[in-house]
Amino acid sequence: MTDSEKRLRIYMENRPALVDYATLIVGSRASAEDAVQEAYFRFVAPPKPPAIKSPAFYLFRVVRNIAIDMARRVASEARREALYARLIEAEARALAGGCGHSARGAGAGAGGAG
Repeated sequence: MTDSEKRLRIYMENRPALVDYATLIVGSRASAEDAVQEAYFRFVAPPKPPAIKSPAFYLFRVVRNIAIDMARRVASEARREALYARLIEAEARALAGGCGHSARGAGAGAGGAG
């Protein structure tokens, strides 16, 4: 049995537990499946195979790292979308009522009224 075949067997034996583990981190089974699939590619056919003492432990570590990265990315995107929504809302409020007042106030403060 080749090294790749051994890794595939370890992956297949642990896949259900890996998906459950990743689901706890990312919060959705679909995203967990994506994380585990990405881990599969990194584990079974890495460009430069690392020396691994405990392949199953290593595989869980890879899944954990990928899932954490995914969770961080989702949280970052949510924060960015919330900020964008607040900016749009503030702009809409400014255009609806306060824009003309702000522009006059800025001119008066610069020495335009005296």
